[in-house]
Amino acid sequence: MFRKLGLWGFLAGLIVLGVGLLVFASAVALPRPLRELVPSVGASLLIGGILGASVDRWLKARLLRDAFKSLFGYVLPEQLRTELDWVYTRELLCDRSDLTLRLIPIRDSDLITVGIEWHRDLRNITSHTVSWRPTFSLDEWFHDGHPSRITSLVATLDGNADGEVESGSPDPFSVETKLKRELLLKPDESLTVVSEAEETRHVSDAWFLNLMVATANPRVTVHAPDSMAWCAMFGNRQPVREIGPVTRELPGTLLPGQVIQIRWWPSNAVASGIASESANGQGVETRDETLGSHPDGATGSAAVLPP
Repeated sequence: MFRKLGLWGFLAGLIVLGVGLLVFASAVALPRPLRELVPSVGASLLIGGILGASVDRWLKARLLRDAFKSLFGYVLPEQLRTELDWVYTRELLCDRSDLTLRLIPIRDSDLITVGIEWHRDLRNITSHTVSWRPTFSLDEWFHDGHPSRITSLVATLDGNADGEVESGSPDPFSVETKLKRELLLKPDESLTVVSEAEETRHVSDAWFLNLMVATANPRVTVHAPDSMAWCAMFGNRQPVREIGPVTRELPGTLLPGQVIQIRWWPSNAVASGIASESANGQGVETRDETLGSHPDGATGSAAVLPP
């Protein structure tokens, strides 16, 4: 940040100095040798500052982009080049993602309430203003008296919090909430989005978060009763870093479309050995699996381990 401020301060200084020399040359009767030199230097400084702040910066960014595309487009197989184009044109990066689940058993049933809280900071990584509308989605599982619901969606930009939302879903199998208005992020500007929701799932089940923005160092915290065990998987990435007994973090970046999965089960279940293997990246065999897919929100799956 300070390096950027130093560069912009230097360019601004060139422009101010150039204008000052031009004004000085026109207001003061200078000796003949300086009469032509001072305005020329002033004009040069003014033009250099303007070019450095606009055209030169744009050209360098364009050249870097073209060089990256040409290099990796040449190295990669043709089938992957289109996907590369899609990845490097992403406009937002999630610098911080803290996902918290609270697993609360429902008495006299094989169901639990999953409380969801997701904090994230998203930054505009382009050189132009980006329009973006925060959205959060959940699957609906049709448990009597226990519907999926999104209780809060708040976006904070430049110190101003906006929690005015509208709810609605394109299908009956999900619930969705969006901010009523789109937000404008300037280059390198960040906003914070906090989503809170609740689902009802089984005591042996899984919850998925489908990421629509590239996410750096995602973190998951799970609060569960002592009678339950759990694991967190970040796509197919390994290893996962343990931060205390209830928090896991991926020291890396997940791309748009990759999934965070939190899997839980009764700690005394026969399936515990299988689920423990999944935590080590060996995978989980599933049956009766139903996946949802919603923009920028959560996707659910009843991935039940075989007995």
